[in-house]
Amino acid sequence: MALNSLYAQFNQFKVSYNCQKDPWSLNELISHCVQEEERLKSEQCESAHFTLSSSEKVEGKGKYKGKQFSGGPPKKK
Repeated sequence: MALNSLYAQFNQFKVSYNCQKDPWSLNELISHCVQEEERLKSEQCESAHFTLSSSEKVEGKGKYKGKQFSGGPPKKK
């Protein structure tokens, strides 16, 4: 019954459990579920998304047209 409440990501885990000869105790089941959850989390690749605000434009358009990044703030003379 507890296995039926798991998400679809745990389907492989459910199959593995059903192939076991001896059923696990509730504590063993919880322990294995936690391990599987950690394994699933580690498999997910991390990603970052780069966005520009509306005032920052790609070179050739808008406010920064033709300007190049100097690598820092303007130098004092």
